[in-house]
Amino acid sequence: MAKKIDYPVRKTAHATEYAILAGCVLGAVTPGFIRWKNGLTAICTAVIYAATDEIHQLFVPGRAGKFTDVLIDTTGGIIMLLFIALVTHVARKKHTAGTVKSKV
Repeated sequence: MAKKIDYPVRKTAHATEYAILAGCVLGAVTPGFIRWKNGLTAICTAVIYAATDEIHQLFVPGRAGKFTDVLIDTTGGIIMLLFIALVTHVARKKHTAGTVKSKV
């Protein structure tokens, strides 16, 4: 049983790590409103970091650098940015709806 869940758990952990990285980079490069360029910077940072991590693993005995791992890590970053975009969109709608009601 442990061997069956080991692979998915490790890959989910990696995706989560890169989701956190993308979220932190987005927060660091966003001075005010989130723009698509900020999201692109966050994703590019996550992709570059994931790629260099896999290249590094090529030189570590017993490890293998895999392109699929870069894709898994990148997917984690993209999911985080989509989540942040959704939360931001909902928060803006609520704020706008509250502003309109208070004026009436």
